[in-house]
Amino acid sequence: MTHAVPCVLIVDDTPAARKTLESLLKTEGYRLAFASSGVEALEVAAQLKPDLILLDVMMPEMDGYEVCRRLRGAPETSQVPIIMVTALDDRASRLRGLEVGADDFLTKPIDWAELRARTRTIIRLNRYRLLYAQRSRYELLIRLSPDGIVMVSAAGRILLTNEAAEALLIPAGEGTLSGAPLQGFLLEAESARFFDAFVRVISGQCPLERLETWLQGRGDAPPVPVEISLGRHEWEELPAVQCLIRDITWRKEAELERSRLFREVTDAYDVTIETLALALELRGRDMGGHGRRVAEMTVKVARGMGVNEDEIVNIRRGAFLHDIGKIAIPDSILHKPGPLSAEEWTIMRRHPDVACDLLSQISFLRPATVIPCFHHEKWDGSGYPRGLRGEEIPLPARIFSVVDVWDALSSERVYEPAWPEEKVIAYCRDHSGSHFDPRVVAVFLDILEKESFPPRG
Repeated sequence: MTHAVPCVLIVDDTPAARKTLESLLKTEGYRLAFASSGVEALEVAAQLKPDLILLDVMMPEMDGYEVCRRLRGAPETSQVPIIMVTALDDRASRLRGLEVGADDFLTKPIDWAELRARTRTIIRLNRYRLLYAQRSRYELLIRLSPDGIVMVSAAGRILLTNEAAEALLIPAGEGTLSGAPLQGFLLEAESARFFDAFVRVISGQCPLERLETWLQGRGDAPPVPVEISLGRHEWEELPAVQCLIRDITWRKEAELERSRLFREVTDAYDVTIETLALALELRGRDMGGHGRRVAEMTVKVARGMGVNEDEIVNIRRGAFLHDIGKIAIPDSILHKPGPLSAEEWTIMRRHPDVACDLLSQISFLRPATVIPCFHHEKWDGSGYPRGLRGEEIPLPARIFSVVDVWDALSSERVYEPAWPEEKVIAYCRDHSGSHFDPRVVAVFLDILEKESFPPRG
């Protein structure tokens, strides 16, 4: 019921009677539907849910009284207004009609003016009744909702609010929301986003929009984070938008707490990694902070090459742990002051594989394994342990390879003094395209030109 154009169902077993009623009503602009029997009337009424039924009394098989009784007994048609059309004008017939649920009567032959007046009046009153009932139901639901509910006109003006919305939007007992633009209660920076979502809903582009935004704080209070769900609606037969406003302060606080706890756990991981790296340096008798230096420089080069920050986290961890595999190398080899023998080199070259085996068992460190596993690979394929070539080598390992050699050559070692900076830079250039990725070398040398680094201890 309550179609945009009122629908009238005409029920009469006589074609001529149906035609007469059609000719009388077609100029009124109604949508007309027809049924030629009681059974058909029940089917059509259940399907169309018309605004009014003009029901003939005297029909074979199932008369108008029985049709009326059944219409009133069916939930989908129980509220449809029914005017019984009858040639009977006695009191008993009318009483019987009222008993089965008729709303009004028209006596044959039908007077056109009377038909038009009664039809208009009943449709108008019934629509008003249904609208009022609908509005009452909505107002009750809205009033009882714990979330703020605001009905907004197509022009963006507030039509109806509940107490929860009023508590969010205005101080208790101050001002009124009716007629105010809902958009005006948002932070100015958020207004355009809300307006775009509102237009998409009211225009029918999207049936539902949901966004997180901020309401202006009341008085000196801070802004309030809210989630607003917008849905297209009809209010008194006009297009409108129903906005459900939910205070999500608790959610934002929970998100902040989760972020804080995550940072604490992550910081604890990183401190553990750095401590482990320091322990490895102490075992290798390196007191110069090699691990921290190469981690910081590797991160700078990675950023210079456009690596995203999520990957940077794993690059930094991998740089700190690059030599963790040496935990399996005997001290006699690790601390040997001179060149290693062929057999000793075979053992030394196992440390990347040891690192892979160790770190792959720790889920949060798996993404950081590429540097410990592949930092001894070379651009021309002559490195170890896999003999990877060119871009087969993961980028973090290619970056670290340059930084590691630069720091080693620039630092004092047991068997060789630190090289001067010019000689180290020349070495990097000379081995670009053989040991090192040329693109990495270019970015690395550019960073060296722009920043000054103290001599290594």
